[in-house]
Amino acid sequence: MADRSQYKEALPHYAAAILLMFGALGLVNILFGDVGFAIEAVIAIVVATVYFMAVRWLGYAPRMWQ
Repeated sequence: MADRSQYKEALPHYAAAILLMFGALGLVNILFGDVGFAIEAVIAIVVATVYFMAVRWLGYAPRMWQ
């Protein structure tokens, strides 16, 4: 079980991932209009996956993700 310090370490990453997802979805809505829930869900999943993989690859991942 993770202790509080590990959650505090991961919190900024979760916030950044959420902001990137909203940013990507906003950009898609500006460029293409309403694309539907299914496409937005796929975009959110892709952005989150790419973010988590990039953070781990760059060595900035919190301990609980390793």
